Amino acid sequence: MRRSSLWGAASYYRETWPTEPYTAPSPPPTGSVRTPTLVIWGRDDRSFAETCLDGTARIVAAPLRMEHVDGAGHFVMNDARERFNRALRGWLVA
Repeated sequence: MRRSSLWGAASYYRETWPTEPYTAPSPPPTGSVRTPTLVIWGRDDRSFAETCLDGTARIVAAPLRMEHVDGAGHFVMNDARERFNRALRGWLVA
């Protein structure tokens, strides 16, 4: 396989895919993220369920903004460019 962005993505998943023994990861410590955080999540995401966002507020000790975008999947920036850009711009200038 020639090195490309696809090669990089495949390498990431190859290296981070869980191996035996399968154990549940420990949750991050409460308040461990101290940087203002924006989460933009597509409601049609087939890679991650909305429940993956549960507990996000517990680990972010800084301002947190969560945007849920209807009609967008995992790649919100491609599926709903205008909505994504509006949310990002709004967060950056706030």
